[in-house]
Amino acid sequence: MKILPFSPSHIDAVIELMREFNHYLQSLSSIDRDDFDEVKQREKLLRYWFWEEKSFSWYVAAIDNEIVGYALYHYGFDPDEMQWRVIHLIDFFVSERARRKWVWKALIEKLQSHTDSIGLYFWVWRKNLSAIEFYKKMWAEWCEDVPYMKLLK
Repeated sequence: MKILPFSPSHIDAVIELMREFNHYLQSLSSIDRDDFDEVKQREKLLRYWFWEEKSFSWYVAAIDNEIVGYALYHYGFDPDEMQWRVIHLIDFFVSERARRKWVWKALIEKLQSHTDSIGLYFWVWRKNLSAIEFYKKMWAEWCEDVPYMKLLK
């Protein structure tokens, strides 16, 4: 297994993994999530990836040259700890066929290896119980009191 920085040549494989992830999330809820639009997703990812100041970075995981997982992240600030260089995990997914091959662990360890970071922060959908249990096994702390909210313009 290899953990690689993203390259534009990985985009088709990552889009397919995002489609699989969207399907999985839809299976957890009776709420109908937006249909996955491959064309829009590809265009947005490439546009944001090639901004003069990239808004995020990512790694992909490959087994036998097949992309089987990804971790999308950016650096940020933690006002509670008054620390800069916190890694915010934006999106993380490993295909079902690769979950028992320690891909998830290799991706998390790659992010944790950033010596200029104090930690890894991420949001998990409350209905994604298997993900919550997975992160707890990785010694992640569940912060029930901090709801995720967004305000869009």
